[in-house]
Amino acid sequence: MSIVEFMSPHIPSEQEKANAILFGNNVRNRMSQVMNVPCTWHGYDDVRLQMEAIKVGLPNEVAVVGTQGIKEAFGHDIRKDTIQKHLKAFAKMDPNKTGRINVSQFAKGFGVTESKDVQHLFDLLDNE
Repeated sequence: MSIVEFMSPHIPSEQEKANAILFGNNVRNRMSQVMNVPCTWHGYDDVRLQMEAIKVGLPNEVAVVGTQGIKEAFGHDIRKDTIQKHLKAFAKMDPNKTGRINVSQFAKGFGVTESKDVQHLFDLLDNE
């Protein structure tokens, strides 16, 4: 059985009236608190990117990047075709389709030989 909870309306402050993004973020934060779930920067673009990951044989979680957070942090809208291009390039580097590559696969994917500099770049980009 599903339960529907109606929240009281969020009345925007003067700051929120002047800044729609602030208003939206505050509403989103309040909703996540009421539902007792984490608030994330993920949106429709992330779901589309996850679908693209599945199409190229990668696990869908590889494509969870939080595009809205990137947009807000850098003030730049990353084109979807650019993200898809990089996802496909990554998929070619990942022969086992695990969503993880090592420095050798990284170097091969860029057509360079392994070196200290390549290892350093890989370490900078590696999120684990």
